[in-house]
Amino acid sequence: MTVMSGFPRRIPRSVARSEVLVRFPVGGGVSLSALANWQSEPKSAPTVLVVHGLTGNARSGYSYGMAEKAIAAGMNAVRLNLRGCGDGEDTNPEIYHAGVSPDLAEVLSGLRKSGHREIYIVGFSLGGNVALKLAGELGDEARELTAGIVAISAPIDLAAASDSLGIGRMNGFYQYVFLRDLRRRVKVKHRIHPERIPIDKIDAVRTLRDFDNEFTAPLAGYGDADNYYAQASASPHLSSVRVPTLLIHARDDTFVPFASFDEKLIAENPQLVFLPTEFGGHAGFIGTSRRSPSFGSPSSNSSGDRGVFWAENRALQFFRALASL
Repeated sequence: MTVMSGFPRRIPRSVARSEVLVRFPVGGGVSLSALANWQSEPKSAPTVLVVHGLTGNARSGYSYGMAEKAIAAGMNAVRLNLRGCGDGEDTNPEIYHAGVSPDLAEVLSGLRKSGHREIYIVGFSLGGNVALKLAGELGDEARELTAGIVAISAPIDLAAASDSLGIGRMNGFYQYVFLRDLRRRVKVKHRIHPERIPIDKIDAVRTLRDFDNEFTAPLAGYGDADNYYAQASASPHLSSVRVPTLLIHARDDTFVPFASFDEKLIAENPQLVFLPTEFGGHAGFIGTSRRSPSFGSPSSNSSGDRGVFWAENRALQFFRALASL
């Protein structure tokens, strides 16, 4: 299931034809790019902001899939590129990471200042951690920026997720794929900004923790991987979330341990809805149904579903319920 989620997907032509490039300044001379699809009256329609995961971008298959569903439901769709990703990879010297919640706050603020008043966030994997971290950090103030959040397969305990990648043959394959892309990105940035991005240790990196210890943490100001994981994980912030939030996670997720989710703590926060499933892998969830029911009435599980990507449909269902669409 996890492998299938990463397979190339058909790019919806209607989405690709109508997308426009927008930029959001986030301070320090840095701006983030995004691909937006607007309704005919964009400021009167709800907006879904899609935040990608590790090694992803605004053109990842799941980003397009979520946008297609949002557009069909009468919503705007904005697919964000985190720092140095997508259209900003060869110009932005920054390396994105799981703790870039201030960037997300600036993007949401920019949408609000442009006249968009009802904004929802869907974060996939690392993007889900960023969204949850922001909501918890802001507490009640988050309501000024977003009306609801969906986090799909979010690695809310970064240390546990990183260590899990070193266990088992399949996780070793995923770690290899992640590191291959991360090394490439670092080398691209080194060619443009050699004084800021050293690469003398890049070929010695063997695990994601190694990479975070040598590159992510020091370049982002965290020092080392342990401090980065402790400071950037969303888990400590969940009790402070004050906006409606749906957490989707599979028990068979191969590298984000299900034990990361404290079901008792989640149940104590009325703003959090936890939707665990038996199957789904990491951000896969391919199929029209899962063993666990969706939130609300089980009879509405597949109502209005588009395509086979179940978690994307649940995200849209959650947003439509909040927006009364």
